[in-house]
Amino acid sequence: MKRFIATSVSGILLLAYGCNQHTNSPQVVRQLFVHKYGIQIPEQDWRSRGANGQIVSIYRDGTTASRTYCGGVLHGTTTYSFPHSNVISETEIYEGGEMVRKVSHYPSGIPHKELLFIEEGHTKQTLWYEDGTPQSIEDLLSDHIQSGEYFTPSHDLEASIQNGNGTRIQRDPYGKLTSRDEIRRGEMVQQTTYFSNGDPDSIADYKNGFLHGQRKTYLIGGEPNTLEEWAGGYQHGVTLLFQNGQKRSEILYVKGKKHGLERRFDDQGSVRNGPCKIWLDGIVHTEWYLDNAPVTQFQYESPRHLR
Repeated sequence: MKRFIATSVSGILLLAYGCNQHTNSPQVVRQLFVHKYGIQIPEQDWRSRGANGQIVSIYRDGTTASRTYCGGVLHGTTTYSFPHSNVISETEIYEGGEMVRKVSHYPSGIPHKELLFIEEGHTKQTLWYEDGTPQSIEDLLSDHIQSGEYFTPSHDLEASIQNGNGTRIQRDPYGKLTSRDEIRRGEMVQQTTYFSNGDPDSIADYKNGFLHGQRKTYLIGGEPNTLEEWAGGYQHGVTLLFQNGQKRSEILYVKGKKHGLERRFDDQGSVRNGPCKIWLDGIVHTEWYLDNAPVTQFQYESPRHLR
């Protein structure tokens, strides 16, 4: 069973260490020790009475953390504020030192994301829009999506995942579409991202959580920008660059680095006269071509009657 072990303290010596690791932090500027009955007491008294209650830590950046302990072990509610604010940015719920629930909040205090830790590797995740409307609910098993429901800002169901297969729609906190993800066997196999106006920005294939296959990028309006090949998270293979819808250059990548000859093309798709770059081990060399034949830069730049 479960979930996320946060703090395990047994005995006075470990308890003392557990308290002092916060006190000695260079970021902490003040700490309060509150007995479980709500009375502020000195640190040593708090420890000697069983370390039951809260430690309130005020940090140099203006944030405040309030942690609840039972017998020196995190148990109950822990909260973190936004800097120089009483508004809670994050809430954590512990049972016997194990985190069972975690909620992050918008600056308004409205919940943004909730994680319920059900058992080892099994998590339920809920997202909300900035106005508090539910955005999505997912059931995750070892980071694989088992099921999911995805809602528009008007709370209409727009996509779902069942038995690890389906479509996930991702939007920003204000409802703008950011991506459409195809999920197979709990993993994303293709993702389409979007510009703020709704036009496609990119379409990319994935495998085992990494870019793998083709990735196409576009300009606003739909014109192609690049066609890339990827393998295991690295740009690997031929990449084509486009201009005004026409192929303009071609370069080979090997494990994320440019390698080999960069070819440039004219409007008819033929290799263009002029400089071509060659990439070797991160170092670029330039070669010059005239009528598809290699020449020196001097020959290329000389007046035509001298060639």
